[in-house]
Amino acid sequence: GRLLPLETGEEAERLALTLAQLRAEMWDEEGAERALEAGYAAHPRSVVLRERLEASYRERGAWDKLARSYVLYARAASDVAEKLTRLKEAARLLQAEAGDHDGAASALEEAFALAPGDAGLRDQLVALLDLCGRPEDGAKHITAALDALAPGDPARGSLLVGRARLRARAGDEEGAADDLDAAHALGAVPLEVALEQRTRLRDALYARGDGERGRVVALALADAYARAGQGERARAELMALLRADGRDVAALTALAAVEAAHGRWDAESALLYRLVGIVGDDAIADMALRLADACEHAGRLADARDGLERARLAHPAHARLTERLA
Repeated sequence: GRLLPLETGEEAERLALTLAQLRAEMWDEEGAERALEAGYAAHPRSVVLRERLEASYRERGAWDKLARSYVLYARAASDVAEKLTRLKEAARLLQAEAGDHDGAASALEEAFALAPGDAGLRDQLVALLDLCGRPEDGAKHITAALDALAPGDPARGSLLVGRARLRARAGDEEGAADDLDAAHALGAVPLEVALEQRTRLRDALYARGDGERGRVVALALADAYARAGQGERARAELMALLRADGRDVAALTALAAVEAAHGRWDAESALLYRLVGIVGDDAIADMALRLADACEHAGRLADARDGLERARLAHPAHARLTERLA
């Protein structure tokens, strides 16, 4: 038996069959199977060794060994279609019968390398990688598929949704949010789905102590809600920012715009008055003029006078400020 691993080809087959026969005559079935396995590993093109082993594996339900014999056969085969058939069957046996998801994924990875354009095979592989706790590897396969498509191709939508789910499972909330935004732009998911992922990203950033990036995401969320006509949700995002920093110019400006869009002139003017006292000289004239417009809508233009005068101190030659103060 020690000589068998040194042999290859038909000589390995002959020795394996001889050793297996000797072991069987000694009622050593395990030894006989080991001899056949050693021979098949040395000569994977052997039909007789393969058929003997496969029959033995099936008879005693050794599905993992049967699957691995398929993999050996696939690697030795020259026909691509035959390789694919065996590798797919190996993956099926490993997953369904042997419960070896990692082994099944490995077999499918070999198969997909032979047919990288097979979308069905890719989807099977991605799902299996996710099941194995390797969502980031599944996402890489989807990225390769996306890279092969034009930017506006509608087929990108479902791929982006799939990659977003995998990225989220891998802890990449930002990547998932970007994918769902792009999927929404293609009509693949409703806006609400994309915004829910942005909300999870915001929360994840705050949880990690990255308050500034969390703030940027919250501002973007508020803007998206406002553009979608969901003023109350936009207001909630902005009020949360202002509770953290009452002098947040971007949040105050965005909230003033939300109030204006809903005709709440008193609320808008109060916010703009605060902004006139916060912003620098480069923005004070614009804020003061907006304040005057809001007060005029509210029927109390005189309440804007103090803000207009403060702005004119910074810009004494500003024609619109002078006109409003006249």
